[in-house]
Amino acid sequence: MPDDRGRKASSVDLDEHQLLLPPAEDYEYQHEAVFVSPKETKLYKRRWAFLILLASAFLLNGFQNIQYSGLQSNVAVYYQVSAQVFDLLTQMYYFAFVVCFLPATWVMKNIGLRWIAISATVAMLTGEGFCFLSASRRSFFWAAVVGQLFNGVAQVFLMSVPILFSVTWFEPKMAATASSILLLCFQLGNGLALVLPPIAVPHSSNMDFVGQRMNFLFCGTTIFSCILVLLILLVFPERPPLPPSQSQAAVINRDEEMSYLDDLKILMKNCEFIKIVFCFGLNSGAFNAITTFVGPDIIKSHPSVSAATAGEIGSSMIFVGAVGMIASGFILDRTKTFLVVGVIETLCCFLSSVFFAIAINCWRTWTLWLITAFLGTRYFFSSFTNTGSQISAELTYPVSESHSTSIIMAAASAFSMILIAIMRQILKHISLLGSNIFFSCVLFIAFVLMVTVNGEMKRTAAERKQSTKLGNP
Repeated sequence: MPDDRGRKASSVDLDEHQLLLPPAEDYEYQHEAVFVSPKETKLYKRRWAFLILLASAFLLNGFQNIQYSGLQSNVAVYYQVSAQVFDLLTQMYYFAFVVCFLPATWVMKNIGLRWIAISATVAMLTGEGFCFLSASRRSFFWAAVVGQLFNGVAQVFLMSVPILFSVTWFEPKMAATASSILLLCFQLGNGLALVLPPIAVPHSSNMDFVGQRMNFLFCGTTIFSCILVLLILLVFPERPPLPPSQSQAAVINRDEEMSYLDDLKILMKNCEFIKIVFCFGLNSGAFNAITTFVGPDIIKSHPSVSAATAGEIGSSMIFVGAVGMIASGFILDRTKTFLVVGVIETLCCFLSSVFFAIAINCWRTWTLWLITAFLGTRYFFSSFTNTGSQISAELTYPVSESHSTSIIMAAASAFSMILIAIMRQILKHISLLGSNIFFSCVLFIAFVLMVTVNGEMKRTAAERKQSTKLGNP
């Protein structure tokens, strides 16, 4: 079969090889066709280097997300704050996304992929700088909160990147895998945040020692952030000279004509997309709440377990979940069965939360290791992070992927804030078992929402139609 990647529009008969897309004005409710002439496409080898660079940024931002969770006992005593005030270090991260996602999405539409990456890494560098400053004095808790606020702003920009980058640089059969690699690195950062901080800052009653070790920890992350900023400024481009696929060429043409408000109106009218927003928000919010408290939960239910061991057990959920993330991307690229995979994953999220509740409340430590790693919530949460993003992009094509992704991520942040606050109160006034039952119910609601989603996968349909007309299988 001949390779059509380098085919030029001038060599194609437009009557036979036009790309059929939904109308730009209101593709949900009209059936007229918009024809876009095929353009030359090409894949560039350097896309893999850019993928590694962005993956490093996702790794750091995932680490920043819960970098204080494994240090709760040390940090609360060091800054002389209550557990509820300590939660601000996680809450501000999600608060930044909820507050900033609408203006940030408008900005992202106008600045492009390169400046999105630059903005994200500069925000991460600023955030880690404040965290480093906060460790210098016990009265500088405010600096830690401000640092987490900047880290949350970085996530606003960064979470629009996986889908946008993958379709900008990769062919359709690799787009979901490339996106899953970036999201995987964010989850791996979560895992490292549960392992490294308790090792770098061991529990101690000597607050001078705690402050020194926190300085050491945040000095390392600040240096890493600085390196990322410099590399992205020097080598990361806006987009490849030629698009990787015909569907991406069509989106580029459309984005030049449609405004941000037009896209937002279209998204809000899409009922299936709204279902995905709530489903994704409930799933991600439940996971973020569980991750925030997993260390203290394990210590509370198993007093013989140290903080470092609790962090290692919690991180095992995330590292094993990496397998789910990559497997999800591979399956979606090969089968394009987005809705089926989404239903299976949300069902497994619910079932695995039940297994996790049983393990953490009833069984011995070695059993907790096993259940947490292989049946724990993280495996399927990791998978659905990528699948949910892909489904939202498919349902809303040809609206820019950064817009749909920003909305579902904002929902995830909003639900994270709410569910973390609820979990804190349940743990305080009811029991650990009660919190696990509550989250199992939340995940069951998310599963029901996913089952009701029924929409056309527009991006895949457009690419298949074009491939058929160009003579590809």
